[in-house]
Amino acid sequence: MLAGFGDKPEYFQEDKMHPNRNAQEKILNNVWKVLHEMIMSY
Repeated sequence: MLAGFGDKPEYFQEDKMHPNRNAQEKILNNVWKVLHEMIMSY
């Protein structure tokens, strides 16, 4: 879910644990890749 940006602090809130607003589109793209394949193979 955090592939490609999990090591970049600019995508996390001050607690360094929770993704911030800038990360939302990246999370969506990462999840969609897997979800889309699951849906299409069903």
